[in-house]
Amino acid sequence: MTALSGPRASASESPASNGLAALLAAIMLLSAGPSILRHAESAGLAFAGWRMIVGAAAYFAVLKLRGGHLSLAAVRNSFWGGVAFGVSMALGYSAIANTSIANAQIIGALRPAVVLLVVGPLLGDRIRAMSLVWTCFAIGGVAIMVIWSGENSGNSLFGDMLALLGMLVGTCFLVFSRNARSRHDALTYSTAMTLVAGAVLLPAAAVAEGTLTPLPVPSDWPHVMLMTALPGIGHVLTTYSIGYVKLHVVSNVHLLQPVLTAVIAWFVVDEPLVAAQIIGMGVTVAALFPLARDEHLRLRR
Repeated sequence: MTALSGPRASASESPASNGLAALLAAIMLLSAGPSILRHAESAGLAFAGWRMIVGAAAYFAVLKLRGGHLSLAAVRNSFWGGVAFGVSMALGYSAIANTSIANAQIIGALRPAVVLLVVGPLLGDRIRAMSLVWTCFAIGGVAIMVIWSGENSGNSLFGDMLALLGMLVGTCFLVFSRNARSRHDALTYSTAMTLVAGAVLLPAAAVAEGTLTPLPVPSDWPHVMLMTALPGIGHVLTTYSIGYVKLHVVSNVHLLQPVLTAVIAWFVVDEPLVAAQIIGMGVTVAALFPLARDEHLRLRR
């Protein structure tokens, strides 16, 4: 049985190499998303919803090729994870439409602190004091990056509250995913969860855009496919890693995403990098390194 076909690693497998490597690969794939969306004409809730549906179809095809199946029990156990994922994505889009990108990203970067201080202890995860220190440094690095990115106009309390709510719902998604991963492998869970998320996003898009069939424009379907092939696989790898790695580590390592997103955007779409962003990147990476190292050592024991 391969690593993706079971919720837990066998005794002969290294959880550190499986979980952390999958998580790091996931961050790299997810970070390509904004550069892909930069070229899309209809990036919004409808685009996100159809991306979920196409992704679910692709995951289902792979699942069937691997000899698996999607049961009603899997859909039921994945339901709340899919709802949370879809709602958090809808809130994220709405937040960016109502406040600055900088505020939305900084508020989203607070998720590791919530997981570390609230969710982890509730789930019985032992949290080291230095983990909190490094988490604060990593969040500070993200704040430095986005505040001086030049995209910090249009702040509003309403948009900030939407971003905060989206961050909290996204935190719930991690908890729901952890529970579901104890029952299903990553591919089965991702298939069911993504299908439910699409079912949440498409009606939301219909309401927001005033049409019952909010299809992306024809030129955007290649971008939908590319989002399925890159960030979509990143989501599968993230759900896989949740079965092996503590939630506060998963959440912390996701702080690398703004760093890699900025680097990819600089390389692919010629988006400039200012000195403060580079400093923020350095602070974030330097703070996350000891966290990842400690988790690697813990998993090897």
